[in-house]
Amino acid sequence: MESPVTVPHFLADIETARQALAEALREADVERQRNLALIAQAAGTIAHAEATWLRSSMGMG
Repeated sequence: MESPVTVPHFLADIETARQALAEALREADVERQRNLALIAQAAGTIAHAEATWLRSSMGMG
């Protein structure tokens, strides 16, 4: 059975978080900055869950 989470999924979500945060830091509009920061936080949370799942599926946790 194929894993529902792969390292590429994890890396893509980390990159999404990084990009959204970088864009938020450059954004002048406060509301847009807040929304981008929330997107970065969500992507980071998803990546954290993926990392936790990957670690447990590899027998490391």
